[in-house]
Amino acid sequence: MAMKYCPNCGNQIESNTKFCPNCGTQIGDAAAVVPSNNNNYNDAGTQFTAGSASNGKPPIDGRVKKRGIVSAIIFSLITCGLYLIYWIIKITNEMNILLDRKNATGGLMTIVFTLLTCGLYGFYWAYKLGDNVDLLKGNRSGNTGILFLVVYIFGFGIINVVLAQDAINDKLDGIY
Repeated sequence: MAMKYCPNCGNQIESNTKFCPNCGTQIGDAAAVVPSNNNNYNDAGTQFTAGSASNGKPPIDGRVKKRGIVSAIIFSLITCGLYLIYWIIKITNEMNILLDRKNATGGLMTIVFTLLTCGLYGFYWAYKLGDNVDLLKGNRSGNTGILFLVVYIFGFGIINVVLAQDAINDKLDGIY
């Protein structure tokens, strides 16, 4: 019995799927049809590793999730900012996953560095978050980093988090 698999990561897919739910690869008419007893090879006979991102698209596999922006803001207010810290950690990690940055600073270290530098690292984080939003949207020459930095300087960093979450949600809408 033949099954249909993603040509990039080898994940089993349904015939009407437009994008692989594991790695985000766009599935065309030439998706790999592989005998079920030969799950480690694609239709060209090339061995693949499950979860690989050889086409430049990161393996998302459930590590990046859409969040309701309004509910996240309400949770942040109710918890006196504790949820906002969690949200910042998650957004930073999810941006690194979506942009396939394996060695980038993680969300928890962002919070630690910001605390250790009495907030100075937060300015750098805000600028880089804006740049990451531009990259996520495919705008390679954008100035969102400067906008995010100015917003952060004036004390409205939650707006940066909201805009970054919106970019992540839009990206996930385009993948699935």
